[in-house]
Amino acid sequence: MSSPEGHRDQQPTIVTAHRAKAVITVAVTVAAVVVLLTPGYSSARVRTAAWTPVREVQTRGSVAASFTYEKEVDSYGLTTYRNASLEVRQGGRVVFSGAICRTANSECGPAYHGGLSLRNVWASAEPEAVVDLFTGGAHCCVVSAIVLRQDGHARLVEHNWASSGYRGQYQGSAYYFVSGDARFDYEFTDYADSVEPVAVWSFNGVGHLVDVTRKRLDLVRANAQRLHAGYVSDRARPDSDVRGVLAAWCADEYMLGDGDTCDSELQNALQTGLLQRPTLVFGPTGQAFVSLLRKDLLRWGYSR
Repeated sequence: MSSPEGHRDQQPTIVTAHRAKAVITVAVTVAAVVVLLTPGYSSARVRTAAWTPVREVQTRGSVAASFTYEKEVDSYGLTTYRNASLEVRQGGRVVFSGAICRTANSECGPAYHGGLSLRNVWASAEPEAVVDLFTGGAHCCVVSAIVLRQDGHARLVEHNWASSGYRGQYQGSAYYFVSGDARFDYEFTDYADSVEPVAVWSFNGVGHLVDVTRKRLDLVRANAQRLHAGYVSDRARPDSDVRGVLAAWCADEYMLGDGDTCDSELQNALQTGLLQRPTLVFGPTGQAFVSLLRKDLLRWGYSR
């Protein structure tokens, strides 16, 4: 299989969990306020025009892809999507044609950077068609639809990144989807204060998208350092909620085989009252937080 060097200019960064919280939640909240405060507003959407067909096309080498969907904008400026589909041709022959975003809902639309790209995500001789979509809602979900081709056959792989999104990264001939573990959202605190440990995915030799986080401890280590710096900053503020960042940092530390460092800081947080501040109104506090975190780290495979 050839190196993907020729395709590195098309590896968009998808909105990740923290950026999504800052951008999506605010955007949806503002839109909702505008709608609800508009005189005469009712729960029924006001259509201003017919559905508009949209087509995105990408070509690279012998591979050509066409991503189509329909969109409608209501009188409040809110956009709805439907009928997302993808067609992939190789050497002029159609190898895949069908609906996408089947694992989410029928209102999938293109993600924020634009939906369609051709990228080598499977170390094959030519790039794969990748469509990144957003399912709508306050902060969820980003879905990737990827068409893999081999021996004249093609199949669709879809993966729901939940609120985490992902960013693409090459290392040698391997392509990695660098994401987060969305199971941490809402588990220990509210969504705005939730933080995710890093999670890394890649296609294996038979075309299955698998979790390879333990093979990319360099990314885990860098994320742990970033989270620890955030935790140190947050714990110095009396009104901050450190449970989200502390939980995610602990997960990274356990992934790195340094669970003792996490356990020591958990005891310190308990003794200094960081986990029982009066501003903590959602989720477990004190010893209950520590117990739930340890239980989750075990059942989710971080501790052994």
